[in-house]
Amino acid sequence: MEFDLNNLILKDIFNFASDGIFILDKEWKIVAMNYAAETISGWSKSEVESQKLCTELFLCFDQEGNQICEGSCPKQVVMQENAGGTVDPLEVKVMTKSGQPVILSGQCVSIPSMAGASYAAVMIKNDIEKLYLEERVLAGERLDPLTHLYHRQYFEELYNIEAKRAHRHGGTLALLMLDVEKLQEINNKLGSKAGDEILKGAGKVIKETIRDVDVAARYGDDEYIILLYGADEIKAQKFIQRLRERIQKWNQTKKIPIEARLNTCLMVSDRDFEVLPERMKEIIDGHKGVSL
Repeated sequence: MEFDLNNLILKDIFNFASDGIFILDKEWKIVAMNYAAETISGWSKSEVESQKLCTELFLCFDQEGNQICEGSCPKQVVMQENAGGTVDPLEVKVMTKSGQPVILSGQCVSIPSMAGASYAAVMIKNDIEKLYLEERVLAGERLDPLTHLYHRQYFEELYNIEAKRAHRHGGTLALLMLDVEKLQEINNKLGSKAGDEILKGAGKVIKETIRDVDVAARYGDDEYIILLYGADEIKAQKFIQRLRERIQKWNQTKKIPIEARLNTCLMVSDRDFEVLPERMKEIIDGHKGVSL
């Protein structure tokens, strides 16, 4: 359904408003968005036009915590022909184009019928820069102090979000777990400082190899785990090859007189998301991983 912005009396106010505005049709599909909406989400109109608002890109909740979605949407009254003037506060989780989830406050507002069509506007407060600043401040509390990757607890919080989304909308999750081979023997032979240097070095290589949308963490004393966002088996194997090459290069330049070896376990699954990390850890702990 085409939404004609020329029907808005104050078209410029719509386009240049400081807060993001998404116009939705009766099927809850995005038919228009202003410049602030593009800034907030990182998505252009052409990339999200005709997508339903409640997808992996945008999840809206009312003040009672009810998710706005098609069918049982608690805000369907907004879309009714005679609902002009209805305003409802909500919280919007926006998955930005870079893969960063942020939650912003907003409102859902009905628009009077135009040419027999009903529309609604979701207006999102543009606090994205403030949230990014807060995110940078909090990041230090979420990092493992030795490797500067995320610590296990924060990784599990992010993973649980992705697992629920994959379960709701379908798709796969790709996880890669690695552990440093014979780290205890290295500590006993060369001292714990040498072991720490290996852990730091491997963590640095991992951080330099992953994409911005991927999530890497130190999962245990000698273990790392990586969520490869949107990767299938082929893409995951290509990532492993890049990581292998960089680990080999790092082994040639490091000052520690021993070669660091990492075991890997890769799983790409479309089910059993909740137990996936535990299954991988069992494989790694049983020394059944593949040498990197």
